[in-house]
Amino acid sequence: PGSPQAAALRRPTNTTTGKGRAEPGSPQAAALGRPTNTTTDDGPAEPGSPQVAASERPTSDTADRGLVRTASAKEVEERSMDRRDFVWTAYRHMDCANEGDVEDMGAWNITAVKQRCEEIMCTGFSLRGHHAWLKRTPRPLRKVDLVVMGNDDSVVMFTFAPPAEIAWESFQHWDWPNHGDAETLMRTDPAYLQRYAETKGYAGFSIYKGIAYMKARDFPLQKEDLHYMGDQAPVVFYIPRPERPVDKAGKYYRHELGWRTDCAGDGADCRQSQCCNDPSAFCFQESKGWATCKASCTVEDGWSCKVLSSRTTPGESIFCFTILGRQGTEMELIRHQIKEKVGITQCDEYMVLAPDSVEIADGVWTTPLANVSTVGTSRQWEQNASAFAAAWTSLLDHYMYRVHDWIAFVDPHTVLFPNQLRAALRQKAVSFEAWDNGFGIYLRACASTGSTSESSSALQILSQLSLAKLNFRMSKCRDPAHADQSGTEWLQKCLDDMGAVGASMPGLLVDGHCKDNRFDIAADKCDFSKVAYHPVASAEAFRRCSDHAEAIHF
Repeated sequence: PGSPQAAALRRPTNTTTGKGRAEPGSPQAAALGRPTNTTTDDGPAEPGSPQVAASERPTSDTADRGLVRTASAKEVEERSMDRRDFVWTAYRHMDCANEGDVEDMGAWNITAVKQRCEEIMCTGFSLRGHHAWLKRTPRPLRKVDLVVMGNDDSVVMFTFAPPAEIAWESFQHWDWPNHGDAETLMRTDPAYLQRYAETKGYAGFSIYKGIAYMKARDFPLQKEDLHYMGDQAPVVFYIPRPERPVDKAGKYYRHELGWRTDCAGDGADCRQSQCCNDPSAFCFQESKGWATCKASCTVEDGWSCKVLSSRTTPGESIFCFTILGRQGTEMELIRHQIKEKVGITQCDEYMVLAPDSVEIADGVWTTPLANVSTVGTSRQWEQNASAFAAAWTSLLDHYMYRVHDWIAFVDPHTVLFPNQLRAALRQKAVSFEAWDNGFGIYLRACASTGSTSESSSALQILSQLSLAKLNFRMSKCRDPAHADQSGTEWLQKCLDDMGAVGASMPGLLVDGHCKDNRFDIAADKCDFSKVAYHPVASAEAFRRCSDHAEAIHF
């Protein structure tokens, strides 16, 4: 265990790879020192855990590859600092049973349990009665890592992880007055307040006469804890429900497999479940009448090779973002993907950046970027190194790059098959683990002369670690305002200078702009042997390409 990629291959069972305790301080303050009427930001801390674990692999797993080394004092400090923005989230009736147990203790004081957990660098604990089992896993625990134990099970799973989007429930005329008030905000927008509470790890909040009262509590709140204030009371109370699926994601959009779905075994039809019991296999489609679980697939064998799997295995979570310019056909292309639920919408989460906040489809809005109003088409964005750098660095203002294993920029004119990309990443997971030097991986998908390859302007893919390291080594990058380079060239040079490994995957996609080429994609050339095709000029061309890939073997 170590890097997010390694997590795709194995998960710990009652083992620990921790390197000792971190000094108490900011992590504990995140749980104990909740803000009061103010919000502070000391700036990001350079990543360590779980990212630095990529360079702290346990001896038993990596000695034969010569990758073992002892963590330096600086790395241990970075590992601790990286957890400053983590928050506690409580999941009722869910557990991470028999996974990563490192310590158990009495739980008469939940605050003390949380403090002990942070001291030993654990990622959470499960609570039954007055007993807690502390967990340590290769990366922060997410809901997808937990198991539903049933409504009759009183277990509560506490995770210490980056903020994650969760479901909420509102109660009109109910409140929890004079309890747990940690902060007040002069805001009444529920969406903003929910996001704020998720970031701070609050147990809920009420809105009363134009003021939001943020509530702090160790245990998750339930309706039974609230007080009915009367039919005329102008108050609404909001309670987070992290154990429930997110019905409407708001700014971010994710896709999850339903709980307790029965996955297919070896050789079985996986069309209905779209998942496999074997974590090393994908559900590959041969034709409309058959799909089965296997580790790899070749189009030349007569199979469609479309990946139907929708469950994300640790190490393969993808966050996608794209740039919507002021001109051209980008709006048409993005709306098509949202309407048809294709392309970037099939990533685990996605975001559309633009100069302004614009509603693309019902309830789907762009995320505005400052100081880029003069940029027109997405191609002009990519050619403008300053604007392109602004797009990438804006992601560092959001927490999602700490949540997902891979971050991908997808040009709007690109037909992307995210499930095919997950399969390609899994097949390279062992190589990525061996290549990673502690500064992360990025993919070079454009074939070039000789044995080298370059980054594609259509699809740029960075590991979580490489983007996190970039955040703290931006000074090594040339000022984009004075860089005589395209945005893609600027980013690749920046990653190279800071020490990230450029993994050559020239057969990953078809890009008509690689090596100074300029050709549009022919729809009759699209199939599932590639993860992406670029460029397509219109929504109709996008549809023809994806339809041909679907129909080629049917």
